[in-house]
Amino acid sequence: MEIQKIYHELGISPAVLEYCRAAEEDLKPRFEEIDAVAEYNQAKVVAAMQKNRVSAECFAATTGYGYNDLGRGVLEKVLGQFPVVRLSVQAPEWLGALDEEHWLGKSLMDSMIAAAPESLRIGEVQSFAETLAQNPYLESAGTRQVELGSGITSIQMTLGEGMFNQVLAEQCGTEIRSDAHLLSLLRELVAAKKEYDHVAKALDAVRETGYGLVPPKLEELTLQEPEIVQQGGRFGVRLRASAPSLHMIRVDIKTEVCPVLGTEQQ
Repeated sequence: MEIQKIYHELGISPAVLEYCRAAEEDLKPRFEEIDAVAEYNQAKVVAAMQKNRVSAECFAATTGYGYNDLGRGVLEKVLGQFPVVRLSVQAPEWLGALDEEHWLGKSLMDSMIAAAPESLRIGEVQSFAETLAQNPYLESAGTRQVELGSGITSIQMTLGEGMFNQVLAEQCGTEIRSDAHLLSLLRELVAAKKEYDHVAKALDAVRETGYGLVPPKLEELTLQEPEIVQQGGRFGVRLRASAPSLHMIRVDIKTEVCPVLGTEQQ
């Protein structure tokens, strides 16, 4: 039975058939491009398998524990020939708080650019990490994750000992000798912050109006012994308390310096 007759019996009009053929012709270049990419990728896979001598024994059944598994190592070498799809570098979170132009961030970025080849393959990730570890500010850099099937990899960077304290001292403008010294400084900072918070409103008032009052703290309140007082035929209790308060006054100071140097000609 002719194909046209079958289409006619199915209720498909010649106009619909012509429209479909025209659409196929329009899409033909796109399909050819997809086929070319698929053929190229297939050729790369075959070439990688030939290079690493993949044989039928590589696909033999195994225990799954990796013992005497000939194909596992061979197929890992094959997948290592393919490019990395995504590479993430894990670094200490506090690096993100630094300015983009900070010397430490620039040094690490320059090392990554210098260590990365133009096209990084999965099998080259470990050597990339080893090259990156040569940065003088790094203690180590190693592969953290490699997904052979997806091409997603990650590297963990560990900064040298004392780098955090060194950068923090630079940012704060004070010396930090050790972790114990840092803890001591933080305690002093928290105490100073509490004191500042207590007088902050008074300082703002001084700047705006010229006068500010710092109210006393509850722990600064001193209570005296209660006294029983009598007024007429009634009795009561007198309570007295005292506490220090701070009064701030803004004083504008003006001065003028007129040194005598000599005559007008001098």
